[in-house]
Amino acid sequence: MDDNIFSVEDYIKEIEKLKKIENLPSEELKSVLLEHSKNSFPILFRPICINNTSYWRLTESRHYMNIGLISEFSYPPSALTKFGRANIPYHPVFYCSESPTTPFFEMVNEDDFKDKVYYLSKWIVRGNKEVKLATFTFAKNMPENSDSESHFVSFDKFKDLFSENENLQRKAYDAFVYLSECFVKEQHYVTSFIGYDHLYGMNEYSADMLLYPSIRTDNNKLNFAIHPNFVLQEMELEYVIQLNVKKLHKLDFSIEFEILNVGFNNNGFLSWQSFKKIPESIQNKIHNDLKYTTL
Repeated sequence: MDDNIFSVEDYIKEIEKLKKIENLPSEELKSVLLEHSKNSFPILFRPICINNTSYWRLTESRHYMNIGLISEFSYPPSALTKFGRANIPYHPVFYCSESPTTPFFEMVNEDDFKDKVYYLSKWIVRGNKEVKLATFTFAKNMPENSDSESHFVSFDKFKDLFSENENLQRKAYDAFVYLSECFVKEQHYVTSFIGYDHLYGMNEYSADMLLYPSIRTDNNKLNFAIHPNFVLQEMELEYVIQLNVKKLHKLDFSIEFEILNVGFNNNGFLSWQSFKKIPESIQNKIHNDLKYTTL
């Protein structure tokens, strides 16, 4: 392997180019995308095993919404996909979190939620799976006791990946620290390409998931960006909660809300019921799933 492939200097040069594209006309943007595809960021992920892990995603109600369709609560269609935290136009990803409260702080504006309806969907990965996870939680000066601590990959973890090349070990680590720093800054046009390169590499070395800090929670919580193919092949929707948000507590990242209805996935059909009318045992299960929240 080329010792220069993970040069931080090379990353910096490429990222400086990407910082200039935010206001480019569409035709010029296409040429930048084409040029970047020739010099994409090297991909580095670690395989992890997960077992029936849950992921949470929030969707704001829209007047043209069909809540009988599972796809309404998944990633957007390619044609409607714009720049995002970890994706470029026409390349959708599935944004979610392991915590049911984090999506609220990502999407809900503190002064504009009382008259809105939201849908919180719970997704699970089927069975035991080995997942290729690209982790961007290496940024310096992260908040103490943040969720990053439980996911932080120490330098020792890289030794197995580059056991025969000590110099490359250090370069890989330095590069990931640098890329992680991009995710804790307002640099969406940079991180969108980092996400694109890792998830859409079009080969067996592409990652299934990206893990990165949530700026909206001051980097205390974490978000995932998952490739659509992984969602289709390995994940399924368990249920969707229709709710009204009552209050957001940024101090401890808890929320208060009222559950209106619940849509259960019955073999691909969403069956909606009033939360108050479902069996108490199922209500308790949902409350337990939402243990991070204040109800």
